[in-house]
Amino acid sequence: MKLRDFAEAASDGFWEMDRDLKFTYFSPWVEEITGVPVEFRLGKTREELASEAADTTKWRAYLEDLRQRRPFHDFRYARRGHDGRVQHLSSSGKPIFGAVGSFLGCRGIGRDITQQVVVEKRFQDARDLLASASTWRSSAPSWNRSAAPPTMSPSTAKGRDWVSPSSIRWFNCTAAG
Repeated sequence: MKLRDFAEAASDGFWEMDRDLKFTYFSPWVEEITGVPVEFRLGKTREELASEAADTTKWRAYLEDLRQRRPFHDFRYARRGHDGRVQHLSSSGKPIFGAVGSFLGCRGIGRDITQQVVVEKRFQDARDLLASASTWRSSAPSWNRSAAPPTMSPSTAKGRDWVSPSSIRWFNCTAAG
């Protein structure tokens, strides 16, 4: 009972698969995060539940780990939520063996890492912007400010949804519409 209390209080979700790698258990967290009833997932394999293409290199490696009964850590994947938003999840698990070494299935945890992925993307975008501005600054002869500064436009922003006014002043860029 104590372990169940910890599981219900955790910010992570728990899952279990049988020897055929079909899900037999999900903690209530899974339904809270995905909006899909746990019953929908029970009896299905991970591959059957994949919402992204399961034929990519990372999915093939993950599915091979499951088939070969190897532990795995931080397998990251994306899925479209019931509200249409993309959710980023991470899963870690390990095989479970019986007393005589027979494979019983797998147990593991899942985490919603959507906010982490969003922050990592923004950080990378900021680093890319800084690198391009730094390259422009260092290539301008003697800080020749009469040279045309780079322009940040929707086509060159590469998905960035903001450029601060102080960044524009610092890097001597112009904001284009």
